Amino acid sequence: MPEEQKQQKLSKMMQERLENSARIQAKLEAEGYQRKDATVSYLTANLMLFATGLPLCILFCLLYALRWSEGVIDVFAQFFGSNRWLVLLLVILSVPVHEFLHGLGFFGFCEKKWKSVQFGFHLSSLTPYCHCREAIGIGAYYLALLLPCTVLGIIPAVIAAATGMPLLFCFGLYNIILASGDLTIALVLLRYLGKNCRILDHPNQCGSIVFLK
Repeated sequence: MPEEQKQQKLSKMMQERLENSARIQAKLEAEGYQRKDATVSYLTANLMLFATGLPLCILFCLLYALRWSEGVIDVFAQFFGSNRWLVLLLVILSVPVHEFLHGLGFFGFCEKKWKSVQFGFHLSSLTPYCHCREAIGIGAYYLALLLPCTVLGIIPAVIAAATGMPLLFCFGLYNIILASGDLTIALVLLRYLGKNCRILDHPNQCGSIVFLK
């Protein structure tokens, strides 16, 4: 597909997303909801790994070292040694599976199911994304937001720390780091937990739109 056609297709998709967001906003505002933006820049989302994913990884490293009396450096050396091709495969596959899990979480709470879930790739920031076209409850949004970090990151890291599996342990840590942006958005939305609100993925920024009643 020529570059010009790609740009036109992208612009059409973005325009449709903006129009969908405007329709939902008008509907919810008519029901008495007020709009609040809960967004961060893509750069901030990436840099926030030092305050979200990285501290969590350090905690798991300490637990692993205490449980197995192994230096974390030895664990990573084993992970990247003879397993380098398997590591590369896991790293590559983690990204689409991560986004699919977001979609699966949204699917469970959207009225139109998969029709309301869009997958794509932001060329400007070199980041894949999963976009939900419906406004859902904050509990449901949190589940969809944190599902990849939980399934691919925290659960494998906990199992590995309990059983002493270096490959699985490092896989879990990698996926926790991969979910740093999601953890950042979760922090931004923290103030709205327990409130009567609906959450909609922002159409063209990193984060979401909160409709608060």
